[in-house]
Amino acid sequence: GCLFAPNKAHKQRLPFTYRSALFQRGYTEVDTLIFFGKRIVCKGFDDFTNAVKILLIDDALVARLKKIVLLGPKSDFMEECNSFFDSLKGRVEVVEQSLSRADALALIAQNARNALCVMPYTNDNHPYSVLEAIDTGCQILAARAGGIPELLPEGFHDGVLCEPTGEGIAEGIRRALSLSGQKRRELVSGLLDAVSREQELINSQNRDSLKRLEEFLPVKPHKPRLGRAVFIAAVSVESLGFIKDLVYALNQQTAR
Repeated sequence: GCLFAPNKAHKQRLPFTYRSALFQRGYTEVDTLIFFGKRIVCKGFDDFTNAVKILLIDDALVARLKKIVLLGPKSDFMEECNSFFDSLKGRVEVVEQSLSRADALALIAQNARNALCVMPYTNDNHPYSVLEAIDTGCQILAARAGGIPELLPEGFHDGVLCEPTGEGIAEGIRRALSLSGQKRRELVSGLLDAVSREQELINSQNRDSLKRLEEFLPVKPHKPRLGRAVFIAAVSVESLGFIKDLVYALNQQTAR
């Protein structure tokens, strides 16, 4: 490892630009759940599935929930979860869509008035999906895991975070279902205002850091080089789906 003096190293959040102005959209009570993400374990799809199972035990909640939207690529390795949602289609409207990122965010924005966007990611370090979902104006519920808590002002943690378990997600959804339309609007607009102000400070710090770096290391023209590389990973998971995810991610990174 490397040793740095405390005054020579600091954590720096990544830049992001919020495009939404504070809105006057009318909100109603939640009657739609949107799971936003690839339907795999590390995105918490199994925990979300268990949360829905817990919620559906309560007939009063069943009457409140009109629609569940599964917004992300379907994985054949989540057969039990997929079968469960197939079995629900007679009780609740279940919509399954795999869209481009822009179209997915547009769909979330269109449903923001009465929807809760659930992102129970368990291992993400800096998930832009959480920031992008906030920017749509939709109320969010995210896992208290990985780097997600660091992305959100602490004063909003109790309102928008849940434990990364089926029971924790179910409790977070119950909490959202209990809010009136006015309370939801206050939560959503307050969070967007807070993260926008915080993110602008982060963006300014990034611009300053980049400027100092360019002064120290003048930018040279970049000539992309193409070639082949061998990547060896120790794998201890049983599902080949995770291997496919890794290969996809590596190809996306090395294509840039």
